[in-house]
Amino acid sequence: MSNKLYQLVKFIFQPKLKVMALVAAISATLFAFGCYVAIFITPNDYLQGIYMKIMYIHVPSAWLSMALYMLMAIFSAAYIAWKTPIYSIIAEAICPVGICLTFITLATGAIWGAPTWGTWWVWDARLTSMLILLFIYIGCMALRNSFYGREKGGIFTAYFVLFGIVNIPIIKFSVNIWSTLHQPASFLRLSGPAVHSSMMPPLFIMLAALISITWVVVSLLTQAEQLKRKYQRCIVR
Repeated sequence: MSNKLYQLVKFIFQPKLKVMALVAAISATLFAFGCYVAIFITPNDYLQGIYMKIMYIHVPSAWLSMALYMLMAIFSAAYIAWKTPIYSIIAEAICPVGICLTFITLATGAIWGAPTWGTWWVWDARLTSMLILLFIYIGCMALRNSFYGREKGGIFTAYFVLFGIVNIPIIKFSVNIWSTLHQPASFLRLSGPAVHSSMMPPLFIMLAALISITWVVVSLLTQAEQLKRKYQRCIVR
């Protein structure tokens, strides 16, 4: 099982530079097309007007920031179980991307909230738990960099990541458990999406663009860290 997982991970996160360049170009095209459709083709919301269109950045960023944390937790658990360095390296590569996406989520949420809620920030359950996610991501990076030994830093960080996973269901269900300003889930609902069908294509185009560029960045960071470690081993010898 561990060997098959290792080969799969290498296949996914160690592609050739030509492949990553192609995917990056496709990602940029998808992003530009998604922005065009969102701004010029989809209708304005009947209540929020044009301000609603920030959703096409805000929502995919929020989804992906939580999904990346779950992925980071999976690789952290794999590193704890098998001590294979590549799992720790990938978890480390995911962290700065997660920080960026969580920050984008909070920033776009504030910009969206100013005209619709009349305030840039409230200590709302969803907003606060999302801010905690940002701090957890930053804490993971700080903890890893606080150890000189990579193995010890990787192990401590992996346990910290697993501890922080409790925040993900809090983010997801905060709008259902507490009375908040943030609207309830509009897409991932058992009864089906509560948004107009015209809003779905640009939303998922933007999601695809963010996923693909995230894969490129994580793969580049993973390979860069592997080369750095290889170089350091050569220097030591």
